[in-house]
This record gives sequence, structure tokens and C-alpha cells, in this order.
Amino acid sequence: MGMNWKATSKLSGSGMNGAEAGVKSLFHIHAVDTLGSAIPTCHDFDDLARANLGGSCESLKSTCGSNAAVSKLCPATCSSCATWLLAQDDAAAVTAVKAKSSHPSTCAGAKAGHATSELYEILCPATFVSGTEKFKKHGLLGSINVKIAGGKAAASEISANPVANIYDVTVVYPHIGDYNVTVKITTQAGEVSENTFSVSVTDASPRKVVTHGSKPKAVLGAAAAAHDAAPDYNVYLMGGAAEDGSYVSDTWKLTTGMDSPAGLFSYRKKVDVSFAKAGSVVELKTDFDSLIKSGNMRSDCADVVLYDEDGVAAKFWIEPAGTPHGCGSATGTILWIETTASSLTKGLYLYYGNVDHTTKLSTSSIFTMFEDFESASLDAAWTIDSSSTDTCEPLKPGDVGSLASFTVTSDISLTGSQSLRANAQTMVGGTISRSATAPSGTGYVLKGFLFDTAYSGEHFMSPDFTACTADTTDSDKALLPTKNGVGVYSTSSNVSYSHTYPWLSTPVTRTKGWHSMAFYDDGSMLSVVVDDNHESKDVMKKAKSSLSKVLIRAGAFVDQSVGSTMYWDAIFVAPYQSSAAKAGDEEAVMFSPGVTAWSSVGTTNPPPARQGHSAVVSGGKAYVLMGERNGFKYDDVWSYDFVADTWAFQPPANTLSDLARADHTSVVYGSHAYILGGRTVAGVTNAFLKYDLADRSWSAMPSPLGMAARFGHAAAVSGTKMTVTGGVLSDGSLSNEVWTYDFVSTVWTLVSPRKDNFLDNTAASAEFAVLVDAVAGPHTLPEPAFGGWAVAGGPAGNVYIGGGETMSSASSNLYKFDATAKSFNGMVAQPFARFDAAYTLVGGAANSQAIVMAGGDGKSVKDDAYTMWVGDDGVADVRA
Repeated sequence: MGMNWKATSKLSGSGMNGAEAGVKSLFHIHAVDTLGSAIPTCHDFDDLARANLGGSCESLKSTCGSNAAVSKLCPATCSSCATWLLAQDDAAAVTAVKAKSSHPSTCAGAKAGHATSELYEILCPATFVSGTEKFKKHGLLGSINVKIAGGKAAASEISANPVANIYDVTVVYPHIGDYNVTVKITTQAGEVSENTFSVSVTDASPRKVVTHGSKPKAVLGAAAAAHDAAPDYNVYLMGGAAEDGSYVSDTWKLTTGMDSPAGLFSYRKKVDVSFAKAGSVVELKTDFDSLIKSGNMRSDCADVVLYDEDGVAAKFWIEPAGTPHGCGSATGTILWIETTASSLTKGLYLYYGNVDHTTKLSTSSIFTMFEDFESASLDAAWTIDSSSTDTCEPLKPGDVGSLASFTVTSDISLTGSQSLRANAQTMVGGTISRSATAPSGTGYVLKGFLFDTAYSGEHFMSPDFTACTADTTDSDKALLPTKNGVGVYSTSSNVSYSHTYPWLSTPVTRTKGWHSMAFYDDGSMLSVVVDDNHESKDVMKKAKSSLSKVLIRAGAFVDQSVGSTMYWDAIFVAPYQSSAAKAGDEEAVMFSPGVTAWSSVGTTNPPPARQGHSAVVSGGKAYVLMGERNGFKYDDVWSYDFVADTWAFQPPANTLSDLARADHTSVVYGSHAYILGGRTVAGVTNAFLKYDLADRSWSAMPSPLGMAARFGHAAAVSGTKMTVTGGVLSDGSLSNEVWTYDFVSTVWTLVSPRKDNFLDNTAASAEFAVLVDAVAGPHTLPEPAFGGWAVAGGPAGNVYIGGGETMSSASSNLYKFDATAKSFNGMVAQPFARFDAAYTLVGGAANSQAIVMAGGDGKSVKDDAYTMWVGDDGVADVRA
């Protein structure tokens, strides 16, 4: 039969929805054996034997030769693990098992609860050859390849996840639409297995740039420039007018960190912890599963971090994967968060969506006590109750607990690589405890995780159990005190978990695997909770209880020849909180802690304060042109050297009449800046000027025929053409016209709106000269507006037009003008309305981000910044 390996994905079947164009998206390959649970472990046979033959396989071993039923139900015991595996025609697995000291050829070393996943971990460790799509030769796996179809080229990268057997595939989808993703696995033997799922890609959301510390004043009419130097990709904000009417000459640098080795966080949610005290630990239950499935979060939750509004990192601990509410659980993930002073008043944010963040920051240091059994042996803090009452009825009379029954082991673990093995199967068991002190304040939480191997016996945890007492009515019995415990007590119930004494079953059904056992004491009432079922019907409430110790019990009942082995891990104590934290809605962001930040630059000899100026970039310098202050129009040009951090006035070689202006546009093409329109001393103009950046000379260009004078418009260069949109006309009306100017042919064309698109018009006006360049109707146009923004980005050179102020309000609309198809497409609306903002393009042609900073929204003047990915239609790499 052999092994047939395949890849599965959490996205299989239903497909993946919500991936954003241009944003690094994750999906995860889970490499599993197609035999699945058809390969049980030795302990699985014990379950069958107990149910059908009345005893464990080990206890029935002597009858292997004479009892056919025992031989059938206990094949691994009656022969050996290796022999049984060999019977499954899997010689490679047998070799691998024999090669591991923890997996000898007999059943004595089998691990409870481990099935095929463990076997695969031996055969196929996650060893990846960097820079290729091939894995080192091991086991049966030869290679993994990913094919993405359905649009233009999408960039993908395969890497090994820190979790064994999981491989992360990072994909940047270049545009919206439906894609088919095929994962192909080839074995060393040449066997091929493929799995295909669908992905629906939406427009990339505009992202708020998150910074901490100092920042620019909120201004209108500032200018922006970008310095495309990896890895920081800096953006500069220059000048502007504040809300109080003052003008500023400040220059600020925004370090975006777009190509930072630490990566960028793409999403965040605000977490409400206002009910707590500073330094307390609060519980948050939120949905990580859907974020992982949508590709917005790593499958190992390693990209989860928390920062408050001041940029102070908050400590937190995520319950481990594999637990009822661990990382990626379908029923929600629980985090424990230590609050900071500013997080209570200014807010706390949970960030995620950083493919490059592989270091888990989850820390157990937030707890007043945490035990994950990572020492070489059981910590000396744990002591055994060695009195004869330790194993009193209903256990075997006279037995004394043994500390040797409790050992640290690497058989199975949640955090770290070890757990506590509580062995009442081949050992007598007993009770161990360590002292614990309740946190200061009111109440406590004691929680731990039990791996239930699904056998009978007693395995429980308690904050306050004491020794048994003799029963005065029957000298053969003893009584447990009326204290509190939770776990497995199979005499009370073999199918449900039990709590307290006298032992009562809970509504939670027993299953093999990790389960949480918890006590919540609010100072007046103790709630016993299994698997985080906090609904009133599932919570066992008792009188309050003091926390004096953490006690763990393992034992067998008197009618059993042997007990069972179970495991404990990640036991902690935290302060009790009357409320739980809540996470808000998802917000798209761009954030790199310690990298994304504002800083004041260019403080020596800056240009005079102004607004309504423009800026272009050429030869490692930004050039600021003209502008106004209190009605005075400037005609000057200043340069800023990005590297030297210095400003310099550019003495003009000549001048032109009515040169001074504001609210114009400037673009750069070749070694020249081109200036259009604006408000001059004489009034609104449509004058078209050229400025030579090298010799500092001015020259007038032919004004566009048919274009009305305007100001507050926007312009961007794509290829050999400049696109101009919007503005206020000389009669006070607003325009939604789109014009282009071809720098090679020197022809102006009215692209839209045109009433004559389908007419044979032979007029000599420039706007009719190139009819093929006009937008074909019917179509959707941007609404008339002024003070908007426009950038051109991506290999296709599309122009993106956004914001502005209409006749009624500030606009949050965003449009893409397809320069090839001559059509407009409405995109995801900006999460902000903005006019008179500073804007620029950063990241280069293939990795373009439009940055929009400051400006107004009709209610107030802003000091924030947003970024929008515009590098569509095929990319090699995208940084955000």
C-alpha cells in the first residue's frame, strides 16, 4: 500500500475570500498522511480492549497466543509496534520508528495521544532549502510547488512554518478577481498529489500609517516628496497652513519602513481594557481562526503584538494551539493581556498581518505563577503528600503516593518542549502540590491544561484540597473533604469531566486531547469552568475559596488493576477581573514598531512658511515651487537634499510675467518641472510653464486650448503623459474634467467628459485632436471636486484619483483611471474624507504606494497619513 502524501489547506473546499490585491497574504499547507487516523497508537488499542475485553492490552498480554480476540484487538501488544506497522506495508515508517530512541520497536515507548501527525513529524521534518521550492531529501517528500492562475503574474514564496509539518505560502495578488491556487507535492518516489482551491481578491484597502511620538502639526496645503531608498522609503511633508491661520516652514520626514526586515503589520483591532487597573491581567477572547483562513494572520499567531497609543508594547500570552481556545481555534482564541497606564485611557491595539514576523512575543511573565515543566526534572517546589491518607478510598487502601509517578517528559507538550506526566498506570500515582499565593486585590484565576488520554481513573487539579479524613462509621473508608477540584473522576462519570467533592459531572463531554481546567474566584463566589464554557449552564459555582497551593492528583480506583497516564502543562495564576476585554473592528494599517515614525528634518535655512506650494523630486533632491502666505504669492524655488538634510535657495536664471502663484500643480518629466494653472496676482490662470532644474531657467509652454483656467486641481505623470483632473474654474464652478498632455507629441487632449465621443468632429481644437484617447461612454466619472490628489503607479501606469472637496462635502471616493482602456473604475472607498492634502508616490513603479498626508475633512484639519497600494497588474514583490 505504501504512503501517499498530500497537502491540505484550511482554505480547501470553501475557498479563500477577502484577500487584498497588493498585500502579502498567507495560506498554509498542512502536510498529512492520507491514511489519516487509520494508523492508531498503542494506547488506542487499550481503549478497544477495555471496552470489549474488560482489561488493558498489557494486562491481557499473556493470552495473546490463546485468545484470538486479544490478538485482534491488541496487535501492537501481541507482536510489536514495528511489526504492526510493517503489516501496514510501511517499511519506511518502521525504519524511522526504530531510529528514534523515544520510539523503540515495542509498545512500551508509545506516546499517548499521538497518531499519524507524530509519525509524519519523524518522516518529514520541516527542513527547507532557502531560496528554492525544494526541500532537502528526507522521508518521502520531494518538493512542494505552488501555481497561481486566473490573472497576471502573482508573486509567491514558500517557507517552513515553525510548527512542524506546516508550510507557509506568501502570495501577492496583483489585482482584483478570482484565482485558482494549486499546491503540488511530489514524493521522492515520483508520486504526485495536487490540491486546488479558489481565492477571491478584492481591492487593497487604504491603510492608516501608525506612528508614535512626535509628529507634524495638522496643516492644509502642504507639499510632499518621496525618497525611494530601501529599506525605509522616506516621505517628506513640507510647509502648510494650520487651523489657527498660522503658516509653518517645518519639514518632517516619515520613515515608512516599507522594506524593513522586520516587516509591516497590515491590520489592527482596538482592544477595550478601560475597566481594568494598570498592571492587571485581563482576558480577551477573539476570533483568530477567520483571520488565519483569510490569510491576514500567520497560522502560528507569531505575528500578534500589542501596543498602546503611546507606542508602549503590552505583554500578553496566547493560549497554545491545540487547546480549546488556543491559537487558531475555530471557537475563538484566548489572550491574557497585561495592561499599561496609557492603554486604559488612550487605547490598546492588537496588531497582526506581518508575514515576516516569526518571533512569538507571547510571554508567561505576566502571571503571578506559571508552570510549564521545562526543567530537566520536576521542580523542587512540587512536593508529594507521602502520608497513608494520600491514596485513601475509593483508591487502593494503604497505598502511599510516589513522587516518581510525576515526571517531566517530552512525550507531548503545549508550551516549550515538555509537560508533566502523571503516571498512575505503571506507578502508584499520588498527590503533588506547590505553594501559590493569590494575586493582590480581589480574587484569582487558576487555570491549567490537561491532556486526557480517555482512560478511567482520577486526574484533577485543585487550589485548596487537603488530606482525606477517616470515616467514623466505616473504618475501611475515608472521606475527601468538601473542597474544590476539576478534571477526570471516572467513578462519578466516565463520559464527562467532573468537579469538586462530592464529585459531580459537568456538561462537558470527555474527548482525547488537551482540555482547560480553570477556577475563577471573584472574592465571593468560585466558578469552576471546563474548556472555557462560561455560559451559566456550564459553570459550576461554589462558595469562595482561598488559593493556598496548586494541587495535582493522579490515581487509580480500587477495582482497577492499573490506572492511567495523563499530562499537564501551562498552569498559571492570574488576578481575577470582573469583565473581559473586547476587540473592535479590523482596521487596515501600515506599521513597523520602532521604524515607522516621524522626525523633524531640514531645520537649517528652510524656505519661508507657505501653503499652496508644490514639490517635485529629481536627482536626489526635492524642489519646492512657489506658494502663498497671507495672500502674498511666491515665485521662488527651493531645493532640499535628502542625504545632506539641507535646504538651498535656487536663484532664477530669468523670470516670467505673472509667475508667482499658488494652488497650482507641478510634475517632473526628464530634467524639467512642468507647472499648470493656479492662482496668480492677476487671477486664476491656465498658464503652462516649464522650469529647467539644471540651469534654473523658466519658459512658457503653449496653454491648452479649450481648458478653462483653474486652481486646486491634481496632476500625475504616467509614461510620456501627464494627467490633470478636477479643480476650481475661474467662474467658481468645480470641474470633473480629465485632460492629458503628451510630452513627446506636445498635444493636449480632453479625455473626459466629451459630448462628441461618437461624432465625426473635425474641429481644430486640441481637445478634439486625438479622439481615440477619449473615454468611451457610458462610464462613471469622478465627481467634480477641488483639492483632491492624483498619482500614477504600477507597471501599467494607471492613474489613481481620490479625495477633494465637492460642492457639498469632503470626498472619500477613490477611482482608478486605466490609461490603456481609457476607463474609470470606482475602488474601495477611502476610510477618510480629505481635501487640500499633501500626496506623493513612494516605493517605485512596481511597488507603488500613494501616501496622502494631512489636509482637511470639512470638520477639522488633520495630522494623519494614509497609504494606498497602486502597484497593480503584475508585480515581483510588494512590501506592504
